Amino acid sequence: MKTLYQLSDSDFEQYLLSIKPIVRRSAKSQREIEQVAIEFGYQFTDSYHYQNQTTKVSLLCPSCNHIVFKQPRSILTNPACPSCKVATKTKPSNNKATNRSIRLDDLISTQGSKKLAKAIRDSKT
Repeated sequence: MKTLYQLSDSDFEQYLLSIKPIVRRSAKSQREIEQVAIEFGYQFTDSYHYQNQTTKVSLLCPSCNHIVFKQPRSILTNPACPSCKVATKTKPSNNKATNRSIRLDDLISTQGSKKLAKAIRDSKT
């Protein structure tokens, strides 16, 4: 199977049960990486083949239409295209850290640095 992101959760669970236990971990990480790549608008090229997290894969950048060769684990940490340096999600994120940073940015612009310092101190405790 070339890509796993297209499988529904139940189909993916069935697929996991059909493969050897030693390959399951790789399949789970492949699906996670593919889902993140799709969130950022990347398309999989015909030559796409996932081997492991360190072997580069080829993706098509949605912004500049260049073929990008990236290590799968770097898609998780830095999804930006090396050619155009653009990384924008195509789907809304439910990430709480993103919402929190937006609130801190709003706090900086509206309340000033003293309120920001207090908010940072409060968040650490």
